[in-house]
Amino acid sequence: IAVLSAESATKFGLLRAAFSIVGLGFCVPLIGVLLLLLPALAILKTLTSTTLLVKAASSSFVAALPFALSWWIAKLHRRGTVHAGRLVLALQLICSVVAMVMLIYPVSNSTLSSISYLQEEQHASATKESTHNIPEPESGLTWDMYHQHCHQPAWEQSSVAVTQLSCSPLSGTSVSWNGYVTSVEVTKISNPLASGLQLFPSLLSSTLACLIGEQVPLVCPEGRSTEAGQCRLHHLTGRKCHLDSWANVEVTLSVKMKSKRMWGTDAQVRVVAEHFFKNFTAVLQPQDRIWFKGELLADGLGGPAPKISLQQIDCLDCHKSDLLMMRKPGLLIASVTTLIDVGQLALQSFIGFVLGPMIRFT
Repeated sequence: IAVLSAESATKFGLLRAAFSIVGLGFCVPLIGVLLLLLPALAILKTLTSTTLLVKAASSSFVAALPFALSWWIAKLHRRGTVHAGRLVLALQLICSVVAMVMLIYPVSNSTLSSISYLQEEQHASATKESTHNIPEPESGLTWDMYHQHCHQPAWEQSSVAVTQLSCSPLSGTSVSWNGYVTSVEVTKISNPLASGLQLFPSLLSSTLACLIGEQVPLVCPEGRSTEAGQCRLHHLTGRKCHLDSWANVEVTLSVKMKSKRMWGTDAQVRVVAEHFFKNFTAVLQPQDRIWFKGELLADGLGGPAPKISLQQIDCLDCHKSDLLMMRKPGLLIASVTTLIDVGQLALQSFIGFVLGPMIRFT
């Protein structure tokens, strides 16, 4: 086959073709073994940054898992309840899918995060050159229009309840406004992992918390820093470990809106920011002027303080001048060309890894 397919190739090409045919017979059976090894490699990659106890427990579990599965499959095969080949094939498919998710997701996240970071850098440089000009609103609904039809002027003509009913169709409308921060408060803290561990006995839950979470230092640092205060609070609870890094925080900004009308009164809007914006919103102070983009929520529409689900935020005049614009990541925050390039690179890496032994000649 190698001679017939080589045609007018040189001796070097004919030799490479012969090696590829021979290597194909050795490489194809190894693909099944590779699919079983990929999940183990992906798990071992995540163990490099964990504690010694987690490494020992995880390594023991991973080492014992193949023997347990082999014993279980052999037992089922002897009973005749299931065909071993089909079960192994199903396990290979499941392991390959899990491995691809564990290996590709962090890479795609880092790639898309770098793309988002570059976009933020470009926006920051453009903002500095334009001396923080207010972006043009992308929606036709300005604050003055909303204030006229869904705020105090509308209340004077009817009632608050009637105004809320008439403004309910605006739920989900995208708005782009700016105003002055009056207060920043944490309105919700959720930690599903900690809540789930509370269902277990105290001894088991504390052990799992130390495996998954972070240990409380035995000696707290001196001073009045945030870390020292958190350490003292953890000591008061009596717990050895905590799961604070797994918590999701929701921050609500109260923003004072300025009316362009001469006799217009200032109003308040409440901007609801998800955990993604925690680092940005935590450093905001009263009187900081911000620009924000989001969607109107049904809760509060037509009332004294409408709520907006934050999607994008930027500082126009803040105490901390080095804050960069933040945009809530969506399903596709990169261009189609970038996604094609990432997919092409992934395909090239996969083909090079699988077919490398067959096409290389040294």
